Amino acid sequence: MEEVILLERCRSHEEGAFEELLENYGGMIRRIVGHYPVQIGDYTIPKEDLFQEASLALYDAVKQYVPDKGMKFSSFAYLVMRRRIQHKYSGYIAVYKREAASLDNEFRGFDSISAFFEDPLERHEMDEKKRVLYRFIRTLTEEDRKILELRSRAYAYKEIAEELSVPVKRVDNKIARMKKMYRRYQSGLTKTPEHSTI
Repeated sequence: MEEVILLERCRSHEEGAFEELLENYGGMIRRIVGHYPVQIGDYTIPKEDLFQEASLALYDAVKQYVPDKGMKFSSFAYLVMRRRIQHKYSGYIAVYKREAASLDNEFRGFDSISAFFEDPLERHEMDEKKRVLYRFIRTLTEEDRKILELRSRAYAYKEIAEELSVPVKRVDNKIARMKKMYRRYQSGLTKTPEHSTI
């Protein structure tokens, strides 16, 4: 009965009513948001955005809820919030996959990375995008360069690991780290990425 009254206060836009409802549902929101990992590879999903989406969804649930349909408001609110956060999260995952694919394509866009260090003509004729990538490559360790060269030749992570006699997880970690460093290098946040020690 108290919740029904609170919902009516929210619908009447009574000052402080929605904040009170939001506080009551804070635990549910934390459980829903906590279901989704915020670290995907080297990509971090801003958790505060998910909390914001949950708050907006709760507000929508107040407006959409029809009491005489036999569902408790808490159950209805849960479904609305879960659906909204899932949609938001899926959008972040799509962005991550596009960025990862884009970087993979850039790293794969050369028949032999080592040729850059041997052929002055190739270095002279490359476009600015390649120049940036190759300047970045020159900051890497020998092992990182070898991993990148094999990746540019379309080697799978497992094949790279076998070629270098290292665990697949090491290859995975190093490539993820190089992608992250390359993003920072491109944006100018760091002039010389620190070497990977993974």
